[in-house]
Amino acid sequence: MDVFTSRLRPLVLHLIVLMSVLFCVPQAYSETKDTEKINALIRELRNNDPDVRWKAVDALKETGSAAVGPLIEAMKDTDPDVHRMLVDILKSIGNPAVGPLIASLKHSSSSVRVGAVEILGKTEDARAIEALIVSLRDESADVREKAMKAMMKIRDRRAVEPLIVSLKDGSTDIRRVSAEVLLQIKDPRAVEPLIDLLSDKSADVRRVAAEALWQMRNEPQVKNVMEVMKNLIQIYRTYKGIPRRAAKMSQEKYRDMEYFNDNIKLIYKTYSLFILGAQLDSEPILVAAFDRYGDRQMASDFLNCGNQQLMQEAFNWARDNYYELSTASVSSGPRWGRK
Repeated sequence: MDVFTSRLRPLVLHLIVLMSVLFCVPQAYSETKDTEKINALIRELRNNDPDVRWKAVDALKETGSAAVGPLIEAMKDTDPDVHRMLVDILKSIGNPAVGPLIASLKHSSSSVRVGAVEILGKTEDARAIEALIVSLRDESADVREKAMKAMMKIRDRRAVEPLIVSLKDGSTDIRRVSAEVLLQIKDPRAVEPLIDLLSDKSADVRRVAAEALWQMRNEPQVKNVMEVMKNLIQIYRTYKGIPRRAAKMSQEKYRDMEYFNDNIKLIYKTYSLFILGAQLDSEPILVAAFDRYGDRQMASDFLNCGNQQLMQEAFNWARDNYYELSTASVSSGPRWGRK
């Protein structure tokens, strides 16, 4: 009889859990807030009966903040179906889960960190922004990928300041993703930092920064840069070239020459924007900026931008400076007219 009882006991306990989930109202669990019963519900997320699973999901949602800790810990479970349910439950619990989820980004299990990043990316809580930026540096590639995808979904202007800070991060991926998110938000606060990013060592980052600025070309700072290019093109047309100092020259020509010399460095700094915009007759001005300030980075962008005049200039520069440059089958830098 004792043997029979010992074998029967686990079945009875399992039956009690099933009956509780199926027939007891979920409120019973929210009232008791008992960790043991919460864990019992979490175990039922693996039950073969879909009715049991979804009853358990509803009960855990009703339990609220008391279930957050056990739910986060349960994300170590690598079963994709269980993972989806846990994410759904924690997302439903909402704000009370944000703090513990941020803390869980330091969890030793990458599965837990992946789940936390996934949920934080769907929350509207401003605290999640900086946490996701930190996760872009996670040692796990899966966590970094989730963090990047989560960041790409953010449209909240509260993210702008931390994103601007991250534009100076040592990681190319973080700078690029931050610029891509700022491209989507289109906040004027980001214009000057994005202009600075046009000089980034990464062609991919420069391209994204140029795309973001092109999307914000009606902002005063960007309009000013575009106006400078327009004026330089007009000066070039007037004198059929770059105005040069002469023994005798009019005051107007002198002013135009000074204006050209004072502003050509701005064109060098922002050339990616003009490659992307493919502004009419801008090539001689871009070449002038390259002749004066050009470097290997600019030469590589010219060579792979798709504009024949700029490509030829890059070839000539490389030959004269004994550099070897190669065209890329797929360029990550700015492409001519690819707005």
